[in-house]
Amino acid sequence: MSDIEYSELDIAIVGMAGRFPDANNVEELWQNVAKQHCSITPYSDEQLRGAGVDSDTLANSDYVKAGVPFTNMKAFDAGFFGYSPKEAEQLDPQQRIFLQTCWHALEDAGITPSATNLTGVFAGCGVPSYLLQNLLSNNTQNDITSLLALTNGNDKDSLATRVSYELNLKGPSVTVQTACSTSLVAVHMACRSLQNFESDAALAGGVWLNLASEQGYDAPAGGSLSPTGQLSAFSENADGILIGSGSAAVVLKRVEDALSAGDAILAVIRGSAVNNDGKDKIGYTAPSVTGQANAVSAALEFADVEPSSIGYIETHGTGTKLGDPIEIAALSQVYQSDKTQYCAIGSIKANIGHLDSAAGVTGLIKAVQALRYKQLPPSIHAKPLNPAIDFAASPFYVNDTLKAWESDTPRRAAVSSLGMGGTNAHVILEEYVSQEQPEPAEPTRRAPWYILPVSGATKSGLNDQVAALQNMLVAQPHTLPEAAAQLQQKRAALAFRKAFVVKDHEQAVAMLSRDVVAMKTTDARIGLLFSGQGSQYVTMAQPLLKHNAYFKSVFNEVLSHFSEQLQQQLTRVFAPEDDQVLIANQLLNETRVTQPALFIVGYAMARTYQALGVTITGMLGHSIGEYVAACLANVMSLETAVTLVTARGEALQGMAPGTMLSVVADEQTIAPYLTAELDIAALNSPTNTVVAGTKEAIKALQTQLKAEQISCTRLHVSHAFHSHLTEAVLPEFKVALEKAHLSAPDIAFVSNVTGQLITDDQATSVQYWLDHIRQPVKFADGVHTLSERCDVLIEAGPGDTLQKLVLQVGITKELTVLNSIAHVRDMKDVIAPFAKTAATLWQLGLNIDWQYVGELTPSASKVLPEYQFSQQEYWVEVNQERTVSATRDVESSSSQPQLLQPIWQQQPLPVKRQDLSAEHFVLLASDSHLCSALSTALIERGAQLTMLWAVQRDDAEFTVQDNGHINFDHTNPTHWEKLHAYLADDTQVTHFVDTRFFVPAQSDDVIGYEALLPLVQHLVATFNVRLSVLATQLFSILDDESLSPEKATLLGLTRGLPLEHNTLTRVIEFKDADIAFNEAVLTKLVADLVTDKPEHNEIAYRGKQRFVLSQQAISTSVDASIESGVTLITGGLGGVGLHLAKYLGEQGHKLILQTRSQFAPESQWQALQQASETDDKLRKQVTALLSLQAQNVDVMVITADVLDAAQLGQSVKLAEQQFGTITHVVHSAGLPGGGFIAGMSMEHASVTLSSKIQGTQNVLQVFKEHALQQFAVCSSLASVLGAYGQSDYCAANVYLDTLAQQPHNFPVVSINWDAWAQTGMAAKFDLPEGLGLQGDIGAAMLADIFASGQSQVYAASMRWSQLVHVTREAEQAILNAKVKPAGHGRPDLDTEYEAPESELEHKLVAVWREFLGFDEIGVFDSLFALGGDSLIAIQMLAKVKQQFSIELEPAEFFEDPSIDNLAYIIEGKLIEQLSS
Repeated sequence: MSDIEYSELDIAIVGMAGRFPDANNVEELWQNVAKQHCSITPYSDEQLRGAGVDSDTLANSDYVKAGVPFTNMKAFDAGFFGYSPKEAEQLDPQQRIFLQTCWHALEDAGITPSATNLTGVFAGCGVPSYLLQNLLSNNTQNDITSLLALTNGNDKDSLATRVSYELNLKGPSVTVQTACSTSLVAVHMACRSLQNFESDAALAGGVWLNLASEQGYDAPAGGSLSPTGQLSAFSENADGILIGSGSAAVVLKRVEDALSAGDAILAVIRGSAVNNDGKDKIGYTAPSVTGQANAVSAALEFADVEPSSIGYIETHGTGTKLGDPIEIAALSQVYQSDKTQYCAIGSIKANIGHLDSAAGVTGLIKAVQALRYKQLPPSIHAKPLNPAIDFAASPFYVNDTLKAWESDTPRRAAVSSLGMGGTNAHVILEEYVSQEQPEPAEPTRRAPWYILPVSGATKSGLNDQVAALQNMLVAQPHTLPEAAAQLQQKRAALAFRKAFVVKDHEQAVAMLSRDVVAMKTTDARIGLLFSGQGSQYVTMAQPLLKHNAYFKSVFNEVLSHFSEQLQQQLTRVFAPEDDQVLIANQLLNETRVTQPALFIVGYAMARTYQALGVTITGMLGHSIGEYVAACLANVMSLETAVTLVTARGEALQGMAPGTMLSVVADEQTIAPYLTAELDIAALNSPTNTVVAGTKEAIKALQTQLKAEQISCTRLHVSHAFHSHLTEAVLPEFKVALEKAHLSAPDIAFVSNVTGQLITDDQATSVQYWLDHIRQPVKFADGVHTLSERCDVLIEAGPGDTLQKLVLQVGITKELTVLNSIAHVRDMKDVIAPFAKTAATLWQLGLNIDWQYVGELTPSASKVLPEYQFSQQEYWVEVNQERTVSATRDVESSSSQPQLLQPIWQQQPLPVKRQDLSAEHFVLLASDSHLCSALSTALIERGAQLTMLWAVQRDDAEFTVQDNGHINFDHTNPTHWEKLHAYLADDTQVTHFVDTRFFVPAQSDDVIGYEALLPLVQHLVATFNVRLSVLATQLFSILDDESLSPEKATLLGLTRGLPLEHNTLTRVIEFKDADIAFNEAVLTKLVADLVTDKPEHNEIAYRGKQRFVLSQQAISTSVDASIESGVTLITGGLGGVGLHLAKYLGEQGHKLILQTRSQFAPESQWQALQQASETDDKLRKQVTALLSLQAQNVDVMVITADVLDAAQLGQSVKLAEQQFGTITHVVHSAGLPGGGFIAGMSMEHASVTLSSKIQGTQNVLQVFKEHALQQFAVCSSLASVLGAYGQSDYCAANVYLDTLAQQPHNFPVVSINWDAWAQTGMAAKFDLPEGLGLQGDIGAAMLADIFASGQSQVYAASMRWSQLVHVTREAEQAILNAKVKPAGHGRPDLDTEYEAPESELEHKLVAVWREFLGFDEIGVFDSLFALGGDSLIAIQMLAKVKQQFSIELEPAEFFEDPSIDNLAYIIEGKLIEQLSS
């Protein structure tokens, strides 16, 4: 073929993707076409009935029992694109699938969405059937706001712009709607955008889904649908179309840009044209020969090619009597020549049906594949040919077999697409012929290792990508180099990452088969460590000199600055001949050579990391290593550094002989052994101190230390560095220093002399650099200093000595420590540590420039599997009766028990900037961007702001700083008193905002409840104003969010406080602490803080989006069951445990019931049941157990404390020896808790919390290696609704709810049970009708709960809106109920008895007697000392309020829960009433 010249008008197709019937990608589509596969499928009556088709329809003679199935129509990777489940369900599946198609297309093109080029989007979709049929049939809110919310995700106009938004594409974004020609018109528009330089790349395509693809269709005579169920384009049998489903997109670039980028060009678009028929036809829906011919002619003219050069045309080809002859007539007008039947034609619609909006681009993809494979594709169902078309006299023939496409010139194809309404499109394609020599089959190899960076948007997504890559490598072993290159250069780096560093295909497959520990990206701060003398060895730089061109270039640059003689010596050290290694070793041991060698390697290594993309946050060098840091920080130029390093080495070479000793001890231990001849030279770690001195003194010290059994090792050094022996050579080095120009550092680094960040004065001081030689290296202190600024430390020099020393220092924070060059012992390893470090940096979130890692450059071939999207289904079924769907609606129509799942729904908050001049905020500050942004926003809006900074020390003082900020201990009552007094003259405090929980949790044992409790108690006693808590890690809005169950326990207080006090609470949560707060988010946040009567007390922000908690019903089945197995129920002898045991026994389960207390052996159960002295509780338990046995249920009771993991594990092990492996666990053990917030102590609360927190952790630990089918934790609706006097219990259950949403090795669900009627605490009270789960009915809900697959389920006894109302009424009824224990004498108390005197005191004693039952109560007796609890207190206070017609603040009473204090409060209230 002759050379081809491309112009700026020629457009390259560089990527393609799609999903089609029976084909998940474009390659499968081509294989199906080549095999003449037809996706049209006949359906049996049974299949159609299962799809919802009624008998009358099946009996209809016009009903065609065939269709074009499309798999996974309901599936969508919501987590990938950041959609909540509710949002995903309400998004048109066309838009969902097209989003994924576009990602795959860009992926195929090697374009990452984060790229800065202008990528346009041109696309269209079909009718929003999902909105019209599914969503609206379930919508009960017909207001305009609700309808607009639904249309937001379903409007056809949103298709292109949604893609642009979700993929961050900044070029033109245009939704195209020209009916059946939509997607080919989109291709034409994309070409014009590129040709006009509006875009640098463009996505073009379309999507169409037939939601009834699993059903047949009605095809009356004379209609457009085929009554025979077959699409036969150009055939005598042509009788109409079938509707298929599909999504497809192509990625386009200007050819010159594609060539420059090294893109794989799949084909070239030489020209295209679009027009409309106008009125030149018999009707609006009819085709026009003239209109179609004009479009074809215009496309050929634009392409400037001869019609006879076209060898294949992918026609519109709908298989209709009218349409096919008209289309051929139009084509013939333009393609007519002296040759006949020179051009093959075909139609993919015969294979997959008519894809409407996606039809044109699908035909284009088929034509591109024909050009790529150099084959003419067969068109099926065409024989016998349509007699109305004279093919013999035309330029065309219908190709019905796959055959080679022979041609001496570049192959060309054309594609037609014709839209109802008359918009016609025609595109001319040409195969791409490379103008360069073919690339080698394997890209040029630069290193003996491969890095495979794999990422996913979620943890599970990452696992799917790893599995797909492994499968590909197993199937295609030779593709490893290309796979590595493309993963690095052509794939987007997503949030969860894992990079595999391998030496060959075998290792790659093995590593990819292991369990993946996903690393979520962070903004890691990176510090570099530079080696000191002692780490050097001959050839230390060889691996990088061989395999990293950039390292080599910097290395040579630095080397060139040294003297010629030193260059020669250094070259002998770095690359000695085989017979010169011994001499090179001797040379390297000379300090004048060692120090320049270490400087060169450290500097080149650091510059290489910078080229990778590392921004250096801080540095720490060890001795000579600090010169590398100083040079990189521009304290000294490279030339100056080389001069000083040379002079330093020469000076130290001239020192008197000496040596150094590494001692496994700290400075204090060594100090007594030091003499005038010995100095501490380096403080490397608490267990590594280096001593320097004369050889004789060191030898004597070594002998002495060994005698004392203190381990020590002589170092291989030539001199006693950092000792008094250096003092003699300092004047010599001072001469060189005084000539050097030194500047202040522009990158922070740590001083060896002080262990702190070097100051400008030190860095530019001659004396400092002299002290640097003489004084000890305070490396351990330096590590502490550097670790405060950095999360990752990299040893940028030979070996791993510094890496190990850092790990010995004892840094408490999480710190990643890496190295770069192998230790001499590991130098035979094929994979350089630098490669592993680069891989780890990428995992942590660094955007690596892989060309500087010494890796591969991708070729034009494409080997990687496309991104494996999650197949989770999101779907709202059609409501045939226009009633709310039982599977999705929050409200059930009856008061029957109901299962619901919590969902977070977007709720916009349209607000304007507010005037807060009447508001006074007290802000408990934190070191976060939020605190700064919020305080600024409040002040700008006119609010008065008081900033408190938390200090918690016994000696902490309440102090007001110069800027008005206050040092404040929220646990100290005195500080609250002082704060109240300090603010007494200011505007009344209206809001208290706690930002402490915004900072990510650093430890699993920081309990949010414990941290918030003292603040809440003091706040309601002092100010009693609205409390807002700003936090992170509380709620899972999107998939795979970092949660802290421990921190989330604070919700027990924020949900309980409004019930116990007249105090509003708000919890506003964010995904992470690094969120950027723009003006729009701040305005919403401020509005959330100040709204008087908020509809929702808990708000979550994700970016700019605002979410509120709601709930939706879970579908249930009358046939639900749980597969038989062996079930452990902790707390199995409790009321709920026995209900669940009975149900699971009926399901065929063997039962292991755990109890904390010793329980009678099985042999005694019968006797205990019959014995009259057996207490009621025990009798009920053994009766239930005997009943289970009577039903042939295998049951045993084990005694173990869930708070004792070892005991529990042993008991489980013994039980499994008898019953077999446990398959299910129901963790229902726990304590009820209870206590009013105002009087709650952490000592009391911790008992309730630990039973849930530690108990659950222990149970999970025991079963961590089990392949459990289900693990259920029994939580309570109290954790969701809050409960009077139950904040600790509520908090403990919130912990379970949050824990269940974290990843585990088996399915975990937290069940928020409603109260159980006649069970537990509810047994004491008469609950309202319908409230409370009946035992058998509640237990039977377990099957549907397990089947739901949810991590949290509400098990409600009635529909939700009723439940909330009835629960609150029931609480009031309980408060007003009279509890009368049997009367008896006053117990022995620490308080001396004092009788009531006043009439008020006598009345109060009478109330207390009523509730407590004591004949005698003193006015100073504590309610709690008398055995009262929060429930009794609430009941008594409610009666007192009613009796005296006053408002009581419980917090005041609980400061001193006695009659004396209560009488004082009441008197004060009565006086206030009289005076007002």
